[in-house]
Amino acid sequence: MPLDRLIDWMTVEPVIGLLMAVTALVLFGASLTKSRDSSNGFWPWLRKTIEASIGAILFLGLLWAFRSILNSNNSTFNTTHGGVNP
Repeated sequence: MPLDRLIDWMTVEPVIGLLMAVTALVLFGASLTKSRDSSNGFWPWLRKTIEASIGAILFLGLLWAFRSILNSNNSTFNTTHGGVNP
């Protein structure tokens, strides 16, 4: 399950996971407050919340994809070259 992988990753690399979570929360908050619709009510609030959530999820998805690509490249490099010597 994706949630199990996320929990495993957070225990292995907690600093990066914390930075990603904080950045996603900041993006969510910024998206939620900069809405063009200033009317009060349930539906405009729900729309703003959904738009902000989608932005934060897309950000986390992109970072997850970039991390996966870099890990794959690192694994391939280590198997073909044996690592980097200082």
